Amino acid sequence: MAEPKGVRNSLLRGAAICHRELGRTVGSTITGQFVDTTTVILVAFVGRAPWGTILNLIISGYLFKVIYEVVATPITYWIVNKLKHAEGVDVYDRGTNFNPFARSREIISEAG
Repeated sequence: MAEPKGVRNSLLRGAAICHRELGRTVGSTITGQFVDTTTVILVAFVGRAPWGTILNLIISGYLFKVIYEVVATPITYWIVNKLKHAEGVDVYDRGTNFNPFARSREIISEAG
């Protein structure tokens, strides 16, 4: 039995959204964890450990965190989607200004 065209398009659209979200999440982790891991290891070990050990700690810690994120993100999205479906809730913060320096909490138009 062939799938209706609408179902196939819906599945493809869902896969594209998942791929985009995965890329955004992992991309953020790649950047943030590099800065975080390097800073923490340098503060904790400079002057206490040889530079070779420090470099090894930075690289291994960073790789572990990024690999974990790549593995855990699809599982996290799956759990969140199951909970949203079970609760019948899917909340988006459209029109919300997340600027921490904003003087007021005005609503941003969808077009802007």
